[in-house]
Amino acid sequence: MNDESAPLVDTHAIFTTIDSLGALPVPEVKSETGRQNVEMHMYTVRCIVKEVDRKRDGDYHILLQSGEKYLIAEVPNPECDYAASSPYLAQFTTVYNFVESNALEGKEVEVTGVAFVDIDHHYARKQADNNIELHPIIRIRF
Repeated sequence: MNDESAPLVDTHAIFTTIDSLGALPVPEVKSETGRQNVEMHMYTVRCIVKEVDRKRDGDYHILLQSGEKYLIAEVPNPECDYAASSPYLAQFTTVYNFVESNALEGKEVEVTGVAFVDIDHHYARKQADNNIELHPIIRIRF
């Protein structure tokens, strides 16, 4: 949320399901592909946290689950330059502190984030069928 299109993202979150997000038609993207139309929206899902993984750069990857469907969501490390330059830094910090302060695995949460179409990593992993993610997470709560 620090690219030139970030101010144009619709911040009125659409309440949806993991299954519905995973069924959205999305284009194939490459690392240099710009923000897509679907990525101009925020979405909110109610789901179970399957796994929380702190990455080497300090970001958190959270695997969300509803039934047999999965969705990856990411929390940027607010101390990284790219996060610090975002107008959403306060939200990133709040979400980051929430993740660090709560045992989330196995708990039901409500997550709001910006849609992001990830590149196809070409290996099996639990993700949305269309590679859509919520990245970054703007709000998380029980």
